Amino acid sequence: MNFIRKFVLPVAGVAAVALLIAIASPQAVHAITAALVQIANTPTTAVPAIQAPAESQIYRNLCSVFPNGSTHMECTLPSVPAGQTLFLETVSIDARSDPGLTPYIAYLTQFPNGIRALNVPMSAPITAEGVANSAGTVGGRVSFPAGSAPTCDVWFTGDVHSGSMYCHAFGYLAPAQ
Repeated sequence: MNFIRKFVLPVAGVAAVALLIAIASPQAVHAITAALVQIANTPTTAVPAIQAPAESQIYRNLCSVFPNGSTHMECTLPSVPAGQTLFLETVSIDARSDPGLTPYIAYLTQFPNGIRALNVPMSAPITAEGVANSAGTVGGRVSFPAGSAPTCDVWFTGDVHSGSMYCHAFGYLAPAQ
């Protein structure tokens, strides 16, 4: 009984007074609630904002090559336009070869200087309909200056006579700094 008298009755009293004030002046309650919930974008409590690139700045390209009997297949994506820097964020390679052959390394380089920019891990080949299929995708931001061209390379464990290689690149262009 002491608990009810010392704790519950005062809490109920405060709740009743708050309810009475809310009924008597709803505008004041709304103003107080709005002040408590307001989000301020200040330097100390910044609200993060992401600005997506314009459609014209989005980079989506594909290059492909067919085997010529060597252990290496490579294809080059379009060159980066003057005054721009290309930032690639995802690269996917789909390599098809003769059964029994495995891609042992795949990567993206910067043409013409040959700097290796990104290694692409490839899956073990799955043979279907007489073709060994391997694929790999990697994400990471890699930059290419104006005039350079991303080049996809895949090296196999033997000479490839049938199949193909496709390289998909996704990213965006930004003004060169």
